[in-house]
Amino acid sequence: MFLPAAAAFDAPTPVFDKAEAAAVRLGASDPLSSLNSGRSQMMRWLLGRADRLPLANPQLEALRRLAVLLGHARLPSRRQIDAALRAGVSELQLQTLWSLFRSDHPTGCPA
Repeated sequence: MFLPAAAAFDAPTPVFDKAEAAAVRLGASDPLSSLNSGRSQMMRWLLGRADRLPLANPQLEALRRLAVLLGHARLPSRRQIDAALRAGVSELQLQTLWSLFRSDHPTGCPA
């Protein structure tokens, strides 16, 4: 798991506002299992093994989900990228996320 450098969020003109940066940091530390949803998520909750619930804001949840994937060296699918764009994530934010996690990865690329 790779946490993006804090300096990337402190640029003179940040790409992420404070809430977006918090969602990215949260996703970077979340387990892959936090991406599960639906009935399996409900069963884990009932059995006392609940993962993190989705964020209420669709854009923040999309950023968190992308950060989870990239933080675990997984590439998002075209469908996941399209869903993030529909939720309000900008192309610049997508590019920034990729570069944050790619630059933090020891081999230079999370894939």
